[in-house]
Amino acid sequence: MSPEVSDILVKAREQYAAEDFGAAKESFDRAVALDPHNYILLTNRAVVELQLNQKQAALNDIEEATRLHRLLPPQTSSREKAYELVIANTRIQAYASNNKDVKAVLKDIDPTVNDVTDTIMRIYVSAGNAAFSAQLWNDAAANYETAKSFARALRNDELELICYVNAANSLFNLKGREAESLDQAKKGLELLPAFKLNVERSAYFGGQLLNAKGLALGAVSDAQSTLEEQEGIFTEGISKVEKYAPISDSGVDILASLLGNRGDVRSKLGNLEGARVDFTASMKRYIKRHDASGISRQLSGLAKISLSKKDTQLGYAYAVSAVKLGSNKVARDRDEDQQLLSSSKALLTEVQIRQVDGNPASFLAKETEVEESRWKSLLQ
Repeated sequence: MSPEVSDILVKAREQYAAEDFGAAKESFDRAVALDPHNYILLTNRAVVELQLNQKQAALNDIEEATRLHRLLPPQTSSREKAYELVIANTRIQAYASNNKDVKAVLKDIDPTVNDVTDTIMRIYVSAGNAAFSAQLWNDAAANYETAKSFARALRNDELELICYVNAANSLFNLKGREAESLDQAKKGLELLPAFKLNVERSAYFGGQLLNAKGLALGAVSDAQSTLEEQEGIFTEGISKVEKYAPISDSGVDILASLLGNRGDVRSKLGNLEGARVDFTASMKRYIKRHDASGISRQLSGLAKISLSKKDTQLGYAYAVSAVKLGSNKVARDRDEDQQLLSSSKALLTEVQIRQVDGNPASFLAKETEVEESRWKSLLQ
């Protein structure tokens, strides 16, 4: 690498660290133009392109970086060979963003560099995340389990907990494996006090594991006593997280999920007002995070409450909006939204249906304390 290219690379990495991804992309473009066969530059540019949501460009760059890296002579240093793992990690993310199967990347990893266990561990976490995003729950659970074994060997407490949380959430979505999900959550909670984490991180992981435990418990049993136990679990999670939630986006997400799940349980227990309060509080947090699926889940809960109170037009408005915002929800949740939509619509006159369809935002604004203009923006 020439001094000129090396200087540009340093600048580009500084821009990336400052989250100035557009400027970093321009710098890497200049560097690649000067040294087009440099797999390090191409890999770095692919990372930036993923941040800019330039999915195909990222895939093109990382595939070329992979091809060039494979041309390295046999006497190449172990450090350069180990860069294969950096390429593989970026390649997994590019494959996932382009809806390509990431398993091929795992198969391609050279076994001679598998002793670089920290990077391998992170590759399996990335593969798990990619599978989870694609709703390939078996693959996700298997990858998190592999990553967990590396994390345990390396005594990486935080990553081990991440794997427990994510494995529990993956298994929860697999019919017949809900008990395994519950075991993962319980094991993570048992280990949490022994891990060396600061108070804030411990609270976040505790909240996530309690959330997973509450969900899995409900999937294993639907008895009245189970619902009451679930409510207690979600309440405990909320109490752990709410103090720290304003500090980070991840805290907001965890708290929103816990509130929404407690709302579901309270609705089943007949505490409709408590459920409404939880769904609304959760929804407002998801709105701040621009999380359409999260908003949709709370709208579905509010639709059920409205229908149970015979407020069918409002229930229909919630259901219409839940369907519109819920395209990325899991299949069973999308099916439930469609059923809510059909059942509420069947109870309305044509005039009432047209009133809602013409402006569902006006109905939502009256009930949720969220401005009509905000709802229009979300639903457009």
